[in-house]
Amino acid sequence: TPETLEDVEKDGAACTKENTVVLPGMSPLRPSVEAGFHSILKKFVCHTHSVYANMCCCADEMCDIAEKAFADAPYSWGSVPYTDPGSNLTFAILNEVARVKNKTGKEPAVILMKNHGIIVHGDDENEVLNIHADANERLAKAFGIKGDSFPKVELLQNGEDDFVLQLPFTAALLKTGKYTVKTLLESPLYPDQMVFLIGSLFENKEDLSDGECSVCTKTGALRLKMGKKKACTISETVIAVLFISEQIQKCGYTISSMGEAAKKFIANWESEKYRKSLAGK
Repeated sequence: TPETLEDVEKDGAACTKENTVVLPGMSPLRPSVEAGFHSILKKFVCHTHSVYANMCCCADEMCDIAEKAFADAPYSWGSVPYTDPGSNLTFAILNEVARVKNKTGKEPAVILMKNHGIIVHGDDENEVLNIHADANERLAKAFGIKGDSFPKVELLQNGEDDFVLQLPFTAALLKTGKYTVKTLLESPLYPDQMVFLIGSLFENKEDLSDGECSVCTKTGALRLKMGKKKACTISETVIAVLFISEQIQKCGYTISSMGEAAKKFIANWESEKYRKSLAGK
């Protein structure tokens, strides 16, 4: 019987490792910390950090936007306030599923998570994917755009493990000073922004070390000194934050960023540091 919190954590880690199933052709990575809420939902779970869902989830008016978007949807929906990942989020989702079921007579197929993303679950995999696509299209439409509006990442190779992102959309915003590196680092919309940008993103830094990137405020270009996969991940993160912020403001809504307590939790959480280490793999 474990006697201390450290003993409990060690026993839990050992149990998780013993019960992890390694699939052929896939790396034996650590199970997601979100496995908890996956386990309380239906057989198939689709959880993404879609930009279209996060336009809604990163606005103060999240529930009002969702209510209009899903008004005539053939499925029910629910939402949870921002909650630290792990057991707290699992219980928040469990309570919301029960609340919606009690109110509508059926479990919500769609669950929106404030400053996080979207969950769709069900007993049929194709139905889950179709609902996920439909929900994202409805949320995009609520902002007056289509579900294929997100700019495509196009990197220019500057050398070995050296890339440049000079997308007109991002360059125009980054060189105006509307979005500074300080803003991107200190006012995150969701955890991914912290995980992939803090410690990696700088401003007007010419001598970059491996794994670093820098915004040139004169041109709006983003230079990335890293492998292509990681460069794409960070570029997509920057583009997504700017895209979401612009759409929210364009529609007259208010941007909702993570609170100080949430930021502190993510910044000091070992699980997110582990996730960042996988960005280039």
